[in-house]
Amino acid sequence: MMNKKSALLKNTAIIGIGSLSTKVLTFFLLPLYTAVLATEDYGITDVLMTVSSLMIPFVTLEMNSGVFRFIIGRDSHDEKKAVISTAAITEICGLICCSVIVGIIYCFYQIQYIVVFLLYLVSVAFIRLTSDTIRGFGNNTVYALSNFIVTLISLLLNLLFILVLQMKGESILLAAAIGNFCGAAMIVVKGHLWKYISIKAVDQAVFHSLAQYTLPLVPNTVSWWVVSASDRLIILTFLGVSANGIYAAANKIPGIYTTIFSVYSLAWTEAIARNADDKLFISDTFRKSINVMIYMLLGIMICSSLFFKALIGSNYSDSYWHIFILLLAIFFSSASSLLGGIFAGKMESKNVAQTTLLGAVVNIILNFVLVRYIGLYAASISTLAAYFTVFVIRLKCCRKWYALVLFSKKDIVIVFLTAAIMMGYYIRSNWVSVILILMIMIVFAVNHKDEFIRITYLVKGKVKRG
Repeated sequence: MMNKKSALLKNTAIIGIGSLSTKVLTFFLLPLYTAVLATEDYGITDVLMTVSSLMIPFVTLEMNSGVFRFIIGRDSHDEKKAVISTAAITEICGLICCSVIVGIIYCFYQIQYIVVFLLYLVSVAFIRLTSDTIRGFGNNTVYALSNFIVTLISLLLNLLFILVLQMKGESILLAAAIGNFCGAAMIVVKGHLWKYISIKAVDQAVFHSLAQYTLPLVPNTVSWWVVSASDRLIILTFLGVSANGIYAAANKIPGIYTTIFSVYSLAWTEAIARNADDKLFISDTFRKSINVMIYMLLGIMICSSLFFKALIGSNYSDSYWHIFILLLAIFFSSASSLLGGIFAGKMESKNVAQTTLLGAVVNIILNFVLVRYIGLYAASISTLAAYFTVFVIRLKCCRKWYALVLFSKKDIVIVFLTAAIMMGYYIRSNWVSVILILMIMIVFAVNHKDEFIRITYLVKGKVKRG
């Protein structure tokens, strides 16, 4: 089991290098966009990218997720070729149909940057399919390298298009599209994916198997998109633009948690898919993952209190308690994703979709019911309730296969630590926050000393062998 846990940590590190580079790109480019581009140009581009994220699941039928799951455990070249070819041709057909529909719409309604928009849409489908294919092969190094290439090329082209060529909003879409194509091309070359693409290899039975798995993932992806959009729509309708600004600011810090966890989530999903029959590994790793996630939650929570003015600013002081609620919401969202990885490993994509849809319904209903009584808190509380609902139902379902527990006896200290962090968040004292941060570090180190010792021995062993 140690080898499996080591592989999980290794994949997390490799994927992290690739995935976090995209977040860094966004961070560095945002000041450039806001300083040089007109608000109208940036606004149009943002809308087009948001619309594309909604369209992609319908256009591709989430075939990339199907490829990742179906080629794991298959040693036969012909079987892999049938899966990849079928998925690729399906996506190409979807992209052609989408382009025709968008072209027809353009005849009646002028869509700005339509050609670049379609190019960007195709590039996103291409990079998603190739990335999940190479991950299915277990080559996370190439996956991480491709993410770095996408990031680097997009960054350089943005600087060229905006600062030198003085292009407008289309520069963002065009740079991203070219970056995606280059990253995908690298994966194709490094992974020799052309050997797995052939029209003759397309198989109707394989398509039905893929579709049976991926189609429930379409409403699952769209549901959370709708939830996010509905929060902002309800806020704008009932509370106005200012309230939406506060809510957007409140989501800034929970977004840090999401970014960090998303790296681990990819590695976790792969580990479950490859070890779905190892009940001890999954149960033990799930508990330890939840444990680490709680420490991370508490750390970010008290740090957000300590550095609130620096990170958010006094103008958005009303977002303080929304951050607290949304951090709890993101924790349950992340825990739900761990359970979603188990569903993927057991090929139970329908359960993923059903639980997500239920969470979306809870979110929207509570938003409408509460907004008149508690204002902006309706959005954050309904989000917490939605994610908590999904987590509880998924946990109950997964316990049919594995003996999943959240805590062991030695984890009881977390309860007292959590109470202390909540009190510190309420007090809002810098000295108290610093003390609590030190407490988190000490308790975490003591509770995980065995892991630290094991890692130390591994490092020493490698140094001696070197």
